[in-house]
Amino acid sequence: MNKMFKVVLSSLMAVMMIIPMAVPAVTALEASGELFHVREFVAEYDRAAAEGTSWSFSETDTEATLIFCYSSDEEVTIPSIFRGKPVTSIAGGAFDGLDGLSNLKTVNIAAVVQKIETNAFKNCAQLSSVNFLPFEGVSGDDAVPDINEICGDAFFNCASLKSISVPKGVVIIGERAFGFTYSEGTYQRISGFNIFGYSNTAANKYANDHVFAFSNLYGAELVTPVQTFAVSHGQSTLNVGEFVRLTPVFGATAPTNTFVRWFSSDKSIAVVDKSGKVTGVSGGEATITAISSDNLKTATCAITVNGPSTGTKVTAVSFTEKLAADTITAYYSANSTIKYRITYSTTPADAPYDAVAFTYDAAYFDIEYDTSAKCYYMTPKKLTSGSDTVQLKIYSVAYPSVYDTVNVKINDNITGVKWFSFTGNDGVPFDVTSLSAFKWKESEGRLDIVVKLLPSNATASKSDIILTSSNENVAYWNSNNQLVPLRDGETYLTVTTVNGGYTDTIKATLSGTGLYAVMGLKLDLADTQELTFSKSYKLKEYLEFNPENPTNKKVVWASSDSGIISVTQEGVVTCHKRGTAVITVTSVENENAAASVTFTVKLTWWQQILYFFLRIFGISV
Repeated sequence: MNKMFKVVLSSLMAVMMIIPMAVPAVTALEASGELFHVREFVAEYDRAAAEGTSWSFSETDTEATLIFCYSSDEEVTIPSIFRGKPVTSIAGGAFDGLDGLSNLKTVNIAAVVQKIETNAFKNCAQLSSVNFLPFEGVSGDDAVPDINEICGDAFFNCASLKSISVPKGVVIIGERAFGFTYSEGTYQRISGFNIFGYSNTAANKYANDHVFAFSNLYGAELVTPVQTFAVSHGQSTLNVGEFVRLTPVFGATAPTNTFVRWFSSDKSIAVVDKSGKVTGVSGGEATITAISSDNLKTATCAITVNGPSTGTKVTAVSFTEKLAADTITAYYSANSTIKYRITYSTTPADAPYDAVAFTYDAAYFDIEYDTSAKCYYMTPKKLTSGSDTVQLKIYSVAYPSVYDTVNVKINDNITGVKWFSFTGNDGVPFDVTSLSAFKWKESEGRLDIVVKLLPSNATASKSDIILTSSNENVAYWNSNNQLVPLRDGETYLTVTTVNGGYTDTIKATLSGTGLYAVMGLKLDLADTQELTFSKSYKLKEYLEFNPENPTNKKVVWASSDSGIISVTQEGVVTCHKRGTAVITVTSVENENAAASVTFTVKLTWWQQILYFFLRIFGISV
């Protein structure tokens, strides 16, 4: 008896489960004058360009470091984002030519990378091309990549690297960073090594110091160098979370190259971005240093931050209010500046230092604090084309590990929509002479459609447009935005943009289907049913079609919880444990034709007796 009891107990425990509930983050953005449109979107961050490449990273609360790469490919592109954080540095040994990179010839370095550490690319014997990628969608100094330091021996013993183009934002280049091989304990200069860069910069100085050929990217342009250089600021004392904008001040003669890099002596006290915006992080003093790209002149500014004393700690920061979504869409308009108000809350509300800051890609939007409105606004930027999605992160300045994120999809503002083309199952576009009407036959199958948005560089995903058919008994749109033929007749198809409500309509005439398309399904059962535990039932015999005998009778069966009741594609249901599940059957031909029944699984009389005795032994079932 004891053995049987254990068997029964084991069986019961096997079917017990705990279902975790995931609570989505609450996020919101409110437009000044209009709301964001919520879209379904899965953010996809930058990945390696080729198959067979793997990465390893370390991370802090605000940034990530590439610490190892393995690849059998000839070209790799360093990701710009890891788990929502910018990849700002490449660690020593990240690209070890003696460890799985024997084919590597080209490396593309993401625009957000700021530093290449010593020995980052050591012994990459085949490496012959290093490309520092600019920021896309912008021009001039805004496009200059963030790379500012290339440490000594960064490209250690890369014998095939015969030249390098150095962005003008690089202000620190270490000893023998590139252009040297190493053997038998000594360095040798690579013969014919050429450096491309801008005159009077760190690249120019490195070429002169090591007697390398230098190609001036200014060409024959007369360059006025930086002579004197200082930093102007409105205040030198900040509270935690406050910021001040530093600006470079040059001498009386305006230099050709006014590009400046900014550095903080202690990021735990004050941080500075590439535009010179200094934000107080915690109590203390930090020195902000500016280095001019031209002539490498240096200017400094001392910043004192009044930090938090003992008090209530911020435990949560969340985007709030109207739109609770993981992803939101913001629109850029060429005709006017669209500003979106950012709303958020900190927990607890009485925390004495509740200032927040943001991490985002400035190539896609700007965030500024409006002193009169006392709130933050986001302004989308013009994209090269179409749309893109980036992450916006808000965090507590006093406690940076407390943060919230939202994906922001930037779209060019849509001003209109037009039908563009239709493609049948054979992959050949229809020869439509007039986009006011078209004809097709059932044998040509479902149609893929393309709509054209205005302006020409605006794009749309499935969630950006709404497709309707005036007569769904003739044809309807499925979930893949394909037009599905059902029966002979005419229908008017309309496309409508979610943003702006622009529409276009076209007449469609279908022939060759006959009258045998599936228009509806029915299960000849009551809407709710009770079934017995551990039994199987055939539902197929209860299935009815409308019309009664369609040409295509293929259907798909599904269960809302197969752990309680499973169903085969022959319509056979099997009860596994007590509970409730919905069984649904859907026509393969017409996904709008479906029927469902809710089933509740109950115990037989002998199962009830068994469970009664189990509860006597203190076993919950």
